[in-house]
Amino acid sequence: MEDLKSSEYLDISKSGEDNSVLLAISIIVQGNRSRLNYRELIAAIKASISRKMAFLDDQELGQKLVSDLKFLNLPGSKTKHNKQV
Repeated sequence: MEDLKSSEYLDISKSGEDNSVLLAISIIVQGNRSRLNYRELIAAIKASISRKMAFLDDQELGQKLVSDLKFLNLPGSKTKHNKQV
C-alpha cells in the first residue's frame, strides 16, 4: 500500500482504501472489548509505541491484537457500520 492520507483527512463512514484501513484498525482495536478493556489497551499501545519509529514495540501486545482477529468479521463489521451511518 502506498502512503496513507494523514489521519485528519480520514473518515470511517466514507468509502476509499485509506478510510477502509482506518475502519479496520478501529474494529481490531475495539474488538469485543468493554470500555475499560479498550482504554487499557489504548494506554498499553501508547506506552509501547516507539517515538522514533512509530512501531509497536511490545511483541506480546501485537500478538494479542493479531490473535483477536480470529474472532472478528471485518466485512460484516463494515456492513453493520454502514447501516448505522
